[in-house]
Amino acid sequence: MSISLYDWKVIGGLPISDISYKEFIPTNDDLQQENKDRDVPYGLFNSTRVKVSLALTTVGYIYHGLGGIATYPEGFGYSNACLPIHYVIGWLGEHFSYLYKRRADKEFSAYYPLLARYAGVVGRDLSITFARIIFRSNESVNYHPTAFTEAEDCFLIDDEQLSNERFEFLFCMRSTFLPVRVDDHLSLEPHYPDRFARQFG
Repeated sequence: MSISLYDWKVIGGLPISDISYKEFIPTNDDLQQENKDRDVPYGLFNSTRVKVSLALTTVGYIYHGLGGIATYPEGFGYSNACLPIHYVIGWLGEHFSYLYKRRADKEFSAYYPLLARYAGVVGRDLSITFARIIFRSNESVNYHPTAFTEAEDCFLIDDEQLSNERFEFLFCMRSTFLPVRVDDHLSLEPHYPDRFARQFG
């Protein structure tokens, strides 16, 4: 199991296709012009209501942060990794409902992503031994919370005729590298959804 791009479309409500998000500080000249091409900074996207893809950036930072925690030489508790942990909490709650109990759907508008149900929710206090039992037990895992449902088997072919929803699902199934920039360093985090495809149905 792993955190995937498709999880962030369904759980986090993050766009996948369209213009990729670029994280940088624009110059004053860039901010003053009304250029709407694909290199416009994110702040200008907001003012022009252009749909920006954030899922790739978010998953890249999650992979990078979790990798930093897991490989820190002094141990997990000493790493100073920075990552959007609220997305990880939402993913854990959807796949391992014993860990986090989400708030009732009636508290939220239908347009809110599932991630909103985990705002302010506190996880169960578990020992490391019991947490390992939860993660290793098939009975405690919900494998398909974000599965793409079809009444019967189908083939998805990128022939430019797919609906946006099906194209985004197909896009998320492809192996790729997710770019992550931290300070002056650019990293490429591998994303191999074929290794955990059973969670998609």
